[in-house]
Amino acid sequence: MGPQEVFGRARKMVYQRRDRTLTADWPGFDWGHETTGTFPQLPTRDEASTRLRETVTREAARVSDGIWRGFGWIDLKVGSEIDWFRDGLAGLSVDGNASAFELNHRSLPEGADVKLIWELSRWGALSRLAQGAYLEGSVAYGRRVLDLLESWLESNPAFLGWNWTSA
Repeated sequence: MGPQEVFGRARKMVYQRRDRTLTADWPGFDWGHETTGTFPQLPTRDEASTRLRETVTREAARVSDGIWRGFGWIDLKVGSEIDWFRDGLAGLSVDGNASAFELNHRSLPEGADVKLIWELSRWGALSRLAQGAYLEGSVAYGRRVLDLLESWLESNPAFLGWNWTSA
């Protein structure tokens, strides 16, 4: 290990010690800027190309049916009740009720791969579902996105579990 790596690891340990004492007070978090309430203007549904609408509609239906695409090409069957600690390829769910700073993501039990657990939390499927809600005007898709976000928040308290072991 060179001096830069030693320094980087030491700095990470200092941050982790500090973070262990924090609580998840997200509403009280200072985002560093004022919110104006304005957002970029999205194109209208009519401006979306036919090909885009067909693709988003197809993919949103798959996500709604519990089939998420991992890494852009692997179909992961997650079902309707998401287990945010499940490796869909190995068919294993790993315990995620420990401090992220104490978990070793390089040694999961029985061959499970943390990358498949992290992939669910990248929310690519939720983005596609939200796009489907917008383009199709689907209230059901929009509600599903919110349900999944609430599920993630309940399953992944700040700094606990596998999904907090990597940015």
